[in-house]
Amino acid sequence: MGNTRFILIPTVATLLLNLVISFSMKTKTDINTDQSALLELKARVVGDSQRILTGNWSTTIPVFNWIGVTCGSRHRRVTALDLSKMNLSGTLPPNLGNLSFLSLLHMRNNNFYGSLPIELTHLHRLKFLSMPINMFHGEISSWFGYFPELQYLSLIYNNFTGHIPSDICDRLPSLKHLEGILPKELGNLTMLATLYLHDNLIEGIIIPLQIGDLVNLEVLNIGGNMLKGQLPPIGNLTSLVHLDLSDNNLTGEIPRQIEDLVDMEILRFRNNMLKGHLASICNLTRLWVLDLSITYQIPATIASLRNLQVLVVSDNVLVNDIPSELCRLGSLLILDLKHLSVNGFYGEIPEAFGELRILLALNLSHNSLTGPIPPSFGNLAELESLDLSLNKLSGRIPSELTNMTFLGVLKLQYNNLVGAIPCGKQFETFDNDSYRENLGLCAFPLSKECDYDERPVPMQDEEGNGNGIAFVWKGAMMGYVCGVVLGISMAYIVFTTGRP
Repeated sequence: MGNTRFILIPTVATLLLNLVISFSMKTKTDINTDQSALLELKARVVGDSQRILTGNWSTTIPVFNWIGVTCGSRHRRVTALDLSKMNLSGTLPPNLGNLSFLSLLHMRNNNFYGSLPIELTHLHRLKFLSMPINMFHGEISSWFGYFPELQYLSLIYNNFTGHIPSDICDRLPSLKHLEGILPKELGNLTMLATLYLHDNLIEGIIIPLQIGDLVNLEVLNIGGNMLKGQLPPIGNLTSLVHLDLSDNNLTGEIPRQIEDLVDMEILRFRNNMLKGHLASICNLTRLWVLDLSITYQIPATIASLRNLQVLVVSDNVLVNDIPSELCRLGSLLILDLKHLSVNGFYGEIPEAFGELRILLALNLSHNSLTGPIPPSFGNLAELESLDLSLNKLSGRIPSELTNMTFLGVLKLQYNNLVGAIPCGKQFETFDNDSYRENLGLCAFPLSKECDYDERPVPMQDEEGNGNGIAFVWKGAMMGYVCGVVLGISMAYIVFTTGRP
């Protein structure tokens, strides 16, 4: 009996030792598996202009120190792979699916191509999958539904083809952000907060009615496609902050329920065939971007939009005076009332426009405006872009306009302006093109000299104390959201430095 006990002790010890060795080998194998998968990805990369992978992904450096790679502290496995904006080109290897602890795969804005390997379905922990702005091709397969924890999916700006599998939404219950697809089953994605389909050329599709079931939706951007039909009821989308329907073929009335979306901040309807009344929109007092080009009569209640910073009412089919109520929108940074048809706004420019003292861009071109340029424009000391071209304006260019020391764009072409062009400050930087087809103008930069009594009088230099800087924090987004003045986002960057 004693001998038996003596024999059991080393046997148990041997088993424990084998278990420890086995566990250590398994852990080492898992780490090596992740490393091998990433090295295979590196081998598939044929373009690495910044030498990020070439100079860093090496067996002499621990995986958790590789650029773009994050490892978990508990299992020491790769949990995140972020290769976004690295200018890489190549294909994805199948064994990328061996990164079994991966929760984030971010490859935005590269030049990857080829089809997505089906082995990616092994990544059951994946929560964030972002591959936009590449050159991937092939069909969007239903195997995208094999990610039970997926919350963010972006596939836009690739070359995917084929139809959207009907079951893809049923199998993604946790999805909160979706880019690039528009199946009718998206109504099942009750957790969805962001739906971004901009510039996908989804031709001829009618917006599914089920979109009105996405009660948690905050961003709905389906602009820049070829969607047709009417806008479905959206009154239940009370969390909506950003609605972009621009540049489609939508018809019919804007739903009156839009007045219930009181958290709305960005609203874009331009370049559709929608009609209706602005009265309900004027109840959305949190709006700071309103972009329209539809058959709307601008009501006096638009003055209630005190937070409005961007107003685009270009190509409106109505023919009327410029509403004086616009001059009460004291937070405006960009005002675009241009019209590219034979009609548009007529009458004189309201003198009260000079009250929009923090305005950065004003476009009244392609209308039938008459009368003089208001001297009150000299109060627009922060203005960077002024376009009054293709109207019927007359009289002299007010010398007060030289107060616009930030002005970088001036377009007065095709009017009936006369007299000397003001001199000094920013007016020294504009060329002939700014004044083309105003036969009565003279002085620099034109070759036509003025008569003695028409010569310009230089304005005294006076530094403005502009207070627009507090409003520039949204400047980077303006260029994307509005697209109304070419290069205005660059102007905003310059504006933060204090000079053009």
